[in-house]
Amino acid sequence: MMLKPIFTLFWCSIYLPVFAQKEAVYTPHQDTAVFACGGEVPTPPFVLKKYIEEHLNYPQEAIKADIQGRVYISVVIQEDGKVTDAKVVKGQELGYGLPEEALRVIQSMPGKWKPAISLQTNKPAKCHYTIPVVFILQ
Repeated sequence: MMLKPIFTLFWCSIYLPVFAQKEAVYTPHQDTAVFACGGEVPTPPFVLKKYIEEHLNYPQEAIKADIQGRVYISVVIQEDGKVTDAKVVKGQELGYGLPEEALRVIQSMPGKWKPAISLQTNKPAKCHYTIPVVFILQ
């Protein structure tokens, strides 16, 4: 007699949570979402390394102090290819004007990039892109 209520409670505890689940719905927030680049990555309208080398001015105070290193600049490439939100994410500790010069060069890039293509929507998407700027004394 006691087995019937126990058996019923057992099955209810298994099946009721299954029926209570809702279907997951993906709702993209394209206005504010910025992703790491996936799929087709953004590309500049020029050879990036060559542009940086030609436009980089090594600060005199860094030359005198024999300072070398890398400064990493993070940017957001918008859906229309515009480069925005440039900021130093690594290399600030080098000092001697190197982070400021790296930021200046990246912010002065001409033209628009070919934007990243989203893997989910197959359309242009905003994405973060990090650019290393190398300072080497020769």
